[in-house]
Amino acid sequence: MTVVLKNNAVGYLAIPISASDVGLALVAGDGANFPSLSVGEYFYATIVATNGEYEIVKVTARVNDTFTVLRAQDNSTAYSFAAGAKIEMRVTVAAVEDAVTDLVATSIAGSLIASAVTIVDAGGYYAATTVESALQEVTAANKIRIADAGNFYAATNVEAALQEITAANKINITDAGNFYAATNVEAALQEVAVASNMDIVDAGSYYVGTNVEAALQEAAHAATIRITDPGNYYTSSTVDGALQEAAQAVKTKITDTGSYYTGTNVEDALQEVGVALAAISPTPTAAQITVADAGNYYIGTTVEAVLQEVNTASKIRITDAANYYAATNVELALQEIASDVASISSNRIHAICRITAGAAISGTALGVTSVASGGTGIYNVTLTTAISNANNIIPIATADHNSSTTASYTASCDVTSTSTIQVRIWSNGTNPVATNLGFCLVVYNTT
Repeated sequence: MTVVLKNNAVGYLAIPISASDVGLALVAGDGANFPSLSVGEYFYATIVATNGEYEIVKVTARVNDTFTVLRAQDNSTAYSFAAGAKIEMRVTVAAVEDAVTDLVATSIAGSLIASAVTIVDAGGYYAATTVESALQEVTAANKIRIADAGNFYAATNVEAALQEITAANKINITDAGNFYAATNVEAALQEVAVASNMDIVDAGSYYVGTNVEAALQEAAHAATIRITDPGNYYTSSTVDGALQEAAQAVKTKITDTGSYYTGTNVEDALQEVGVALAAISPTPTAAQITVADAGNYYIGTTVEAVLQEVNTASKIRITDAANYYAATNVELALQEIASDVASISSNRIHAICRITAGAAISGTALGVTSVASGGTGIYNVTLTTAISNANNIIPIATADHNSSTTASYTASCDVTSTSTIQVRIWSNGTNPVATNLGFCLVVYNTT
């Protein structure tokens, strides 16, 4: 960026500007009074108002009478200016300082050469003290220092380090697994050439030897090759021993998921099969044929014994998905049912009866001592034994008109006391029949 100076350049604003405008329009023809600007050039101008307020701006571009400016330069303040305000190039501090800086830079650039520019060499990389000499040194590899964080080289410059690289005994190795006694490439390669010096990774503990040579010798003998035996088929842990065992049926184990044999190897199992065949030949009897009783339904273990059990109710098991019974066979379940019926009759059902027209008790009634009323209307039924808690009594009455299947009546009932049930009978208006009108009553409690 270069400042441009000119004497007596004056113009006037054609239109007013605010304090934030960055474009100025001068009166037609006034722009020619100011310098033309190339790329990177600029000049300072001062805008003066009629009230004495002024502002210094930096003009970075001029197109005829239009300026592009940076506002509030050289410690001045941006103001709004009216049309007709004067703008002129004056002597300003910023213009003077920029002009001096440009002059010094031009002078230095024209007078200095590389051989005259000294270098700051904090790392001590060069013997030379000027830029030109240092550049000449850079072309020589013996002057370029190396960063050797791993301490791979005795040398400290590129030339010497390259010479070391050509010698394998100078190249250190990274030996995380501690495979080598040597610490450089040359010595390590010599170790690799000897199998006895190469350690092996033996995660499965297959070898006694710890190096390649010893392990190869072991591998040549079946007696030293270990086997993986997850099923425990062999007592031996080597190929040699396992092969010998496999040749003997007594050593070959069997998979007996059904537990058919007491023997655990082929030979013993075959002998058991032979004995079993001899036992059932020529034709087995029902007493000789065993049954598979996975549910433990029978005491007997043969077909004959089981058939005898099937004829006994105490041997027939029941499917009791809802857990109604404590018993598990038909005989005991029937006993439980009989016991429950007796319990219900004596403890829960308090009255069962049929009442005919004229308030007469029909048939053999249970727990009813008297009935008052008859026909349609209200029946007061007195129980033989009062119930201790009337809240637990539930009476159910059903209208009874046996003489006509077309007659329609309705019955309802309530508990009036611990010993009285009130039943109401009324006609639904369909074919009323007076004869044989009555109801069936059941009274029970929930406890």
